[in-house]
Amino acid sequence: MGLGLGLLGKKLGMTQIFDKDGHAVPVTVIEAGPCFILERKSLSERGFVSLKLGYDLVKKERRVSRPLRGYFKKLNVPPLAFVKEIRIRPSEEEEIKDLKELTVEIFRPGDLIDVAGISKGRGFAGVVKRHGFKGAPASRGTHEYFRHPGSIGQHTFPARVMKGKKMPGHMG
Repeated sequence: MGLGLGLLGKKLGMTQIFDKDGHAVPVTVIEAGPCFILERKSLSERGFVSLKLGYDLVKKERRVSRPLRGYFKKLNVPPLAFVKEIRIRPSEEEEIKDLKELTVEIFRPGDLIDVAGISKGRGFAGVVKRHGFKGAPASRGTHEYFRHPGSIGQHTFPARVMKGKKMPGHMG
């Protein structure tokens, strides 16, 4: 993850916009911020500059653990669902020293930003879903093995399953 000011947010969905030539371009809609600045760590204190950000108000306070509730109460901010620390450049520390929260105003039109996310978990998945295997024919003697991977190795030599073999497992 690169250095620089950032925000926490969540994906709302996908839509499309039209460019100047009239072509539809798929875009992701992200609700970014506002993020409360919970802590500031300075260069002299830690050897780097960082901010601890909180995002997304919790509807029911009991959904937050007791230690976190005490932490938020001490900082005099409402309970938040996500807390993350981001490193920033020392020069950016001066720009935001008076701010209590960050909003999308920290970005300017035309800025390039990096987006990192967590994929939606899909649990234990077979090879058809996980790797796009075609599956066995539904006729010609196939009885129970329509979605199985087939053979996973060779013969007496090498007598093992090769590393990296696409097999069922946790997806997402």
